Amino acid sequence: MGLKATKEGLEKFLQEAEAEIYAPMDEDGVTLFREWGGEEIRYSYENVVIPPKEFFLPQHQPLFEYRPEGEPQLLSTEPEKEKRIIFGIRPCDADALALLDEAFLEDDVDPFYSRRRENTMLIGLACDEPSHNCFCTSTGGSPSSQENLDVLVTSLNKDQFYVETSSEKGTDLISANEKFFSSPSKEEMERVEKIKASAEEKISREIDLDKVEPVLGDIFESSEWESLCKRCVECGVCTYLCPTCYCFDLEDVTYPDRVERNRVWDSCQFPLQSLQTSGHNPREEKAERFKQRIYHKFKYFLENYGESACVGCGRCLEKCPVNIDIIQVLKKMVNKHG
Repeated sequence: MGLKATKEGLEKFLQEAEAEIYAPMDEDGVTLFREWGGEEIRYSYENVVIPPKEFFLPQHQPLFEYRPEGEPQLLSTEPEKEKRIIFGIRPCDADALALLDEAFLEDDVDPFYSRRRENTMLIGLACDEPSHNCFCTSTGGSPSSQENLDVLVTSLNKDQFYVETSSEKGTDLISANEKFFSSPSKEEMERVEKIKASAEEKISREIDLDKVEPVLGDIFESSEWESLCKRCVECGVCTYLCPTCYCFDLEDVTYPDRVERNRVWDSCQFPLQSLQTSGHNPREEKAERFKQRIYHKFKYFLENYGESACVGCGRCLEKCPVNIDIIQVLKKMVNKHG
């Protein structure tokens, strides 16, 4: 059973939490996660433009610096230690972080990513009006999934919210702040279930991913990749705004007193991403880079970790400047070769 909170009570609860709070807010007409200090939170929105992976895998991350003063010495840059809460994260983005955990925590643990994950609590906001580009139900998720959240908040109306805990951390947090919550009525609990069911019914986009991986095993050398990627302008927006893409580059920046090594976002859609020091580029052509994105998400990641690297958030469909539809790309392959 969950609890009920008013908007005022929910925000007072956040204000008293001993953590930095990040919430979806309007910035020049765009919804983004920003540090919250009492400003207006957006409770009704499709999704933030930039996925919350930026809090765990920043676009620019100093890893260490080298100061050649006297004896050469490496000075590590410590990961952040502050506790924080990401409030209003959508379930699909929480599912995406669970997939990033496979890459950064499964084998060789990344200390920067690990510390941020350990110190961050996820309070989700269930979707009641999914975007027409969402297809989370095809990737094993739902608009109200609790699986990878600490707390899930569902909006009953503009001033009433239903709150459910999903982890031990979430239960401890809510239990320590019970004064901000009350017991819901039976009618309100029934309404929550109707809201969740209605949201799931509104998702019209779908793809059977079980049929995709076998097809990819047969068409690697197909000439069709040329036509499938013809419209692509290689802007990289599909990967930068993807909550599960994590390609990065390492760069050394020289300052008068030090050299700093940074990790920065990269994209498999860029020609230089796969360029080797010998001058050879195994993915020199655009079709090969387009194919790499599809194969990584729906075959390679699946082979390595047992699930596809896609959560159906729809950002790549929504923001592609030439309207490349990944669902239609996959369906064309399945319909022709499946």
